[in-house]
Amino acid sequence: MGSYLPAIGGVTTHISRLAEALNKDGLLDCVFSTTNPNGFVESRFIVKNAFYPRLRYVTLQSLFWFIKYFSKKNLKIIHFHGHPVWESPTLLLLLLFKKKVVYTIHDQIILSDIKIYPGFLISMLKKSIKNRYIHWIAVNPIIKTQLESLVIDCTNISVIPAYLPALEDNNSLEFEIEDFINLRSKIVSIYAHSIRKINGKDMYGIDLALKSVALVKKHYMNIGIIICIPNTPNKDLLDNYFQIIKELQLFNNVLFFLKPLNNPLQLWRKSDIVLRPTLTDGDSLVVREALVQGTFVIASDVVNRPDKVILFKSENIEDLYTKIVATLSKTRITNNEPPFSNYELIKNIYSNL
Repeated sequence: MGSYLPAIGGVTTHISRLAEALNKDGLLDCVFSTTNPNGFVESRFIVKNAFYPRLRYVTLQSLFWFIKYFSKKNLKIIHFHGHPVWESPTLLLLLLFKKKVVYTIHDQIILSDIKIYPGFLISMLKKSIKNRYIHWIAVNPIIKTQLESLVIDCTNISVIPAYLPALEDNNSLEFEIEDFINLRSKIVSIYAHSIRKINGKDMYGIDLALKSVALVKKHYMNIGIIICIPNTPNKDLLDNYFQIIKELQLFNNVLFFLKPLNNPLQLWRKSDIVLRPTLTDGDSLVVREALVQGTFVIASDVVNRPDKVILFKSENIEDLYTKIVATLSKTRITNNEPPFSNYELIKNIYSNL
C-alpha cells in the first residue's frame, strides 16, 4: 500500500524495486494498492487504485480502501508505505483479522511533533506499535527513536535504509538534459520529489543551492545546475526560483526538469556533484544512488548520512559554496564497492512475521 509508478520520488522507487526483486526471486504474489494521484504505468503486477480524491482525510481513504478492497481479499502480509498516524485505525482493523503488517516510515517529519494529531489516533498508533503482528521499518535511526519514545520496550522496529539497487539500467537520458550537460564544464544536480515548505522555508533547499552556485560561478563560469522536480511544482515557489535566477544572472546556468526522469542513474553518473541541501530528510535514495555511481555527494547535516557524503552546515550558504568549489577540483574515482544491500533484511522480516 503506497505510491506506485510513475517514479516521482524515493518511496515510489523503493516500492517498485522491492516488487521487482521479490518477483525475480519468485516470492511475489501480491496486489498493489496505489495512492499515487498521477495514476500508474503499465506493470506486470496487479495494481488497484486506492487514491480517493473525494475523501479529504487520509484516515477515511485508508478505511475506505479496507472496506472496498481488503475485506474481499485473502492477503497474508500487508506492507504500508504511508502515514502511520492517519492509517492507525486501519492497522488495528487488520490486526482484528489476524493479518500481518509491515510498515515502513520514510519521513521523520511525520512523527516529529506527535501533539498535532488527534488524541484517539495517537492512542491507536501506540497500540499498533506494541502489537507483535506489526513490524516497523525506520529508514533512519531518528525515526526509530521517535517510535520508541511512544512505546517503552518495543522490539519490533528495524532500521533499514530505503535504497534498493535498480535491476535494470537501460533507459537513456532525455535529449534536453544531454544537450545541457554537453554545453557545460561542470554539472551539479538536485532531485526534489516536489516543492514544499517547512516552517516557512524551502524544504529541499533549492533557493540555497541557486545562491551558492552563483558564488561558484566566479570560479566556473560555465557551471550548470540541473534541478529535477517530477511532481507538480508549487507555482509561488517556482516563481521565487525564477526571480533568484534573474537577480543572480543564472539564466544560462540552470535547467529545470519538471517531469519524471527516464533514468536518474544516468544523470548521477554524468554529474560532477549530486547536491542534497534539504532542511530535513529521511534516508535519501538519491544520495545512496549517487554514491553507488561513484559521484561526489554534498548534503546538509540534518540527519545521519552514509560514509563518503560531504556534509555542509544546513542553511549555511558560505559553507555550501566552499564545499562545492573544493569538490569540483577533485578527481573522480571509480567506485568499486558493492551497492548497499537492504533487500535481504526486508525479506527476512516477511519470513519471520
